[in-house]
Amino acid sequence: MDIEIIASLITAALSMLSLGIFKELSEKFIRCEFGKTVLEETYSQKLTRLTDSLIKSSSEVDEVLRELSQVASDREESIRKL
Repeated sequence: MDIEIIASLITAALSMLSLGIFKELSEKFIRCEFGKTVLEETYSQKLTRLTDSLIKSSSEVDEVLRELSQVASDREESIRKL
């Protein structure tokens, strides 16, 4: 009888592993027991997020450079008028 229970538990564990349930449960256990955060986004998602952030930052830098260029042109014009 004990061997049947052990075999059932092993079968259940393998089934859970194959369905991905074991992964979720182990991540929750790690978070609770060890206070560690588990990576929740894939590398593809992270790269997409970082690329979007880079594009936005680049646009903001371009805008600042345009403003600086305009200020420099305005000052140059003011100096010529003097």
